[in-house]
Amino acid sequence: MDSGKSRPVRLGLALGGGAARGIAHVGVLQVLWEHGIVVDAIAGTSAGAMVGAMIASGVTPDELADIARASNWWFLAKDISLRGGLLGSGGIERWMRRYIEDKTFRDLRIPLAIITSDIVTGETVVFTEGDVAWAARVSASVPGIYAPVEYEGHLLVDGGITQNVPVETVRQMEVDVVLAVNLNGTFLHHIRPERPIEAMQQAISILQRAHIGKQLENADLVVTPDVKDLGLTDFREAEKFIQLGRKAMEEHLPKLQTILSRAAYTKKGQEPMVDQARSEENPLIGVVLGSDSDLPVIAPGLELLRALEVPFEVQILSAHRTPEDAAQYAKSAADRGIRVIVAAAGMAAHLPGVLASHTTLPVIGIPIASGRLGGVDALYSMVQMPPGIPVATVGINATTNGILLAVEILALTIPIFKDKLRVYRQDQREGVLNKNALLQELGYQGYVDRNG
Repeated sequence: MDSGKSRPVRLGLALGGGAARGIAHVGVLQVLWEHGIVVDAIAGTSAGAMVGAMIASGVTPDELADIARASNWWFLAKDISLRGGLLGSGGIERWMRRYIEDKTFRDLRIPLAIITSDIVTGETVVFTEGDVAWAARVSASVPGIYAPVEYEGHLLVDGGITQNVPVETVRQMEVDVVLAVNLNGTFLHHIRPERPIEAMQQAISILQRAHIGKQLENADLVVTPDVKDLGLTDFREAEKFIQLGRKAMEEHLPKLQTILSRAAYTKKGQEPMVDQARSEENPLIGVVLGSDSDLPVIAPGLELLRALEVPFEVQILSAHRTPEDAAQYAKSAADRGIRVIVAAAGMAAHLPGVLASHTTLPVIGIPIASGRLGGVDALYSMVQMPPGIPVATVGINATTNGILLAVEILALTIPIFKDKLRVYRQDQREGVLNKNALLQELGYQGYVDRNG
């Protein structure tokens, strides 16, 4: 993924430390790559520095996942030290060189900053020049476990001591949006340290909590994989860590995409429209009504969106009485993060077509039964659009189908909605089977009598 091209919005990653839990970063990165989200800068601490160095060097997330699954993690404990730690961290550096060789920061495809801490002064020392594998090794040198590394008057250890999730550092790398990946959110639950190394790492993690909250406040989005059931030394559980990272990123993907879209809109010097009615901070579906009288028909669909946890907004705009506002809404929708527009109207019902003529987003029309023709006029005006301006039209008052079609469009690029739709379909199936079982038990007359 080349980061050298000029783009309107620059995304920076802050990859936190967490020993074996750092493998979860790989799953997060896989999701970003799969959805074409370009990373313009990375700041990494400890395990996050190791992952960041590999990615910045050109190793893909899928390649890194294979490396994590296949690695013999004993390289972490090969060198014995009697100076300030149980072990030397040279094994980490040698392992890194297998994959990134002797690359310097200037050789990297993505700008990278690696965080270390001076154990004497307590200051943060950031590396953006020199040998990458060496810097990653120093950033992962947990004090008490690994011997400190001397460098130009500093005695350096794990960067997590001072900046475990390096949001502040990546903010300084000319980025517009910061995505932070925190591996320290649930470590206190269920895991009892069994070995001295685990006890040391747990103690350090407890101390880190004092400053992690403040660091995360400056991120635009924080992703925290649910790794509470896996320990800091569970390197053999690579696949579980990867899947947990994927799950966390997939759940936050809609919000990240909306944040990036809004940042692009703001960077053009434009202000997003003020929404008249919102259900979520970052809506993905825009529901537009031609009149407030349409709301009772649409309300069940809005409740369905809430049940599926799909962020949406609701607007009342008329194709005839507020034509400029309707056009502006359609023109600005994509830049504000809207992915699909659902438009409901009765009678002449030109609203869906007007919106479709001002955007390339999918527009779904729901004809509303009103007036003497009972919605047939609305149906015809939506379904008979001229060539080149399509409106996907459902049946009269078919709110549920219109909403589900919108969610299915989202699910093409946001996997979590595919899972929610699968559960919805399963619930429908079980509902029918339960009714059939009751019918067989009561007989048709008993079933009719029971249901009034």
